[in-house]
Amino acid sequence: MTAATVGGETVGADTGGTETMRAETVHASAIAFGNQGALIVGAPGSGKSTLAIACMAIGARLVADDAVKLEATGTGLTMQAPRETSGLIEVRGVGLLRFPATVARCTLIVDLDARAERLPVPQNRVLLGYEIPVMAAAEGSERAARLWARLHADGMMDPDAPLGCA
Repeated sequence: MTAATVGGETVGADTGGTETMRAETVHASAIAFGNQGALIVGAPGSGKSTLAIACMAIGARLVADDAVKLEATGTGLTMQAPRETSGLIEVRGVGLLRFPATVARCTLIVDLDARAERLPVPQNRVLLGYEIPVMAAAEGSERAARLWARLHADGMMDPDAPLGCA
């Protein structure tokens, strides 16, 4: 894997064989806002590429479309496109388009098949040994805005937790 700088930090660097790297390629799309990367998962036709394009329209960078290579490093879960599809994204009714691609750390999983609750209880999934927060993304044109907000918020509150006053 080629090393890249994400948020001032080098990710995906060659470890010189000092540790075992775990990697897998998954059917998904991935984007990044700054150093916050989102893995967009869902059934075929669920809107992964469409959500990625909507996020790119509001400032995200393309990581990968259709296939995302995940790699567990000593510092986190890194996402990038396989060499053959790097920079390519399918836009329905338009065709296969080329954009600059980046490498990003996976900080959120966006599940297009999961039902979004109004005030969801925080959930995580384990990918290659790393626990990653999950955001359910119901249908709707506002999905990109919700994704942007979730990646840029200072944290997520458990709706069942009592509200405290300082």
